[in-house]
Amino acid sequence: MLQKALKSTSAKSTLESHSRTLGERYIVRLSFKNGSPISIGESRSIAVSSFHRLEQRLIRDRPIITSEYREFLAEYETLGHMTKVH
Repeated sequence: MLQKALKSTSAKSTLESHSRTLGERYIVRLSFKNGSPISIGESRSIAVSSFHRLEQRLIRDRPIITSEYREFLAEYETLGHMTKVH
């Protein structure tokens, strides 16, 4: 009986957090333990700064990996898996 209830709860949770677009892509909502997502404040500038430092280190120390990484990102964008945000 308990196993059946767990399956039902799991199925309900999956139905509530998963959906499909008209183009047949899956959408999966991120789950959080306590309601709404946490407030991360104004962390964008710190994240961008960290990313730029990492990118500069890659350019300096690993030029081949840098080239492969940029090709990967270009392909990922071309396939429509991401878009540029300004």
